[in-house]
Amino acid sequence: MTAVVADTFTVLKPILLFIKCFGLAPYTVVGKMGSRHLKTSILDVLFSVILIGVSIFLVFYQTSLWRVIEGVSICSVTEKVIVFSTIIQFVLSAFVCLLKRHRIVEIANQLAGLNAVIKRSCGCVWRRMCVTLMSHLLISVLSVATCFVSDMFSRFHSAISVSLVTFNVLTFACFLTEFQIVGFFMLLKQLISDLNSSIRGIGEIKGNQDEECPCFKKLPLNRTAPIFVTSSYEKFRSKAAPEDFPDKKVILLRDVQDSLCAASELLNSAYSFLLLYTSAKTFICLTHSLYFILLSVFMSDSSSCGKGWPYSYYVWFIHYALKLVWLVFYSSSAIQQSNHTAVLVHKLITKTRDAGLREELRVFSLQLLHRKVKFTACGFFPLDFTLLYSIVGAVTTYLVILIQFQLSLVKSDHSKTSIVPPHWMGTTTPTVFVTTVPP
Repeated sequence: MTAVVADTFTVLKPILLFIKCFGLAPYTVVGKMGSRHLKTSILDVLFSVILIGVSIFLVFYQTSLWRVIEGVSICSVTEKVIVFSTIIQFVLSAFVCLLKRHRIVEIANQLAGLNAVIKRSCGCVWRRMCVTLMSHLLISVLSVATCFVSDMFSRFHSAISVSLVTFNVLTFACFLTEFQIVGFFMLLKQLISDLNSSIRGIGEIKGNQDEECPCFKKLPLNRTAPIFVTSSYEKFRSKAAPEDFPDKKVILLRDVQDSLCAASELLNSAYSFLLLYTSAKTFICLTHSLYFILLSVFMSDSSSCGKGWPYSYYVWFIHYALKLVWLVFYSSSAIQQSNHTAVLVHKLITKTRDAGLREELRVFSLQLLHRKVKFTACGFFPLDFTLLYSIVGAVTTYLVILIQFQLSLVKSDHSKTSIVPPHWMGTTTPTVFVTTVPP
């Protein structure tokens, strides 16, 4: 028996350490490798409450944060909406992490327990997932830092604004909460993939395989052979333990699939409203960034939003687009893996000749019909690639409206400057008109 070198908390622990710095993780990972679990305590809750309280006080203390651009324009209104929505998202993330901390702890511990039951993924799988998440996190840190530097260069004539620093810190803190959701999606997808591998293994005999790290080993040919038994006499004649019987294994895998569905329901109930709010805010930010990108490219109006550099819009657009793609991609991957389970079960039903095994597989198929993994934003829309398609269509529609509105404003400005009365009408026109005084 080889020692456990990595588990599900290998993926979650680095994320929790980052989130804990902002007070959004009132729980810690305790225990040794292989038996680690998530636990909350009064000290963790007090630490989170203090940090969140200090952050909210600094936000409301900085009055300049509420007035990013002077005057009334499309830019000032949209930027104030983005700042206000970021503050609301941070407060909402804090309430979710504090009020639903027991549910989040239950989700993490349940996924860790299922991994201990299935025992299909080796340590290098979890390490690769950890590296993938850290690479995503590094890209987001670089994007936020680039936007901050770009905004600083656009305001090079003034000192470093504390409100701008606060806004970027709150944006990164909100992203970390969404990043935690992505981590749970990745764990759930991997466990469902392990479940599908176990279902495939029902009709196979295990050959000589390195249990320590089979990922990069090239397995020999003809390592498997069908073991579909034809009668119960074959079962009693074999010397295998009852747990090794295919029908008993199907019952175990059926319970694992039910637990995975329960974990997905807990995950959906804990973060459903936050996902709804995040999707709405991402739509607003993408529309805002792309609108001023188009203005700077096609109208040569780089200072249309009171900034000298329009390059921060490019980086913010990439940041929010990548965040949306990651969220949709990993949730859709978990759903697709769950839907593939039914395909594997039906393939086994058509191949097996054992009556008991066929009956258990039919019960499993009926369970898969009623117990599915799905993620929604409070039931308004599913969290899959259809959301990405809908947001792209909505952003395109609103961009057309905003560009038409901008063109009408430009035409009205030209008409106002062209209709100026001559000098000799200055003394006879009413006061409501623009008059010119002759020299």
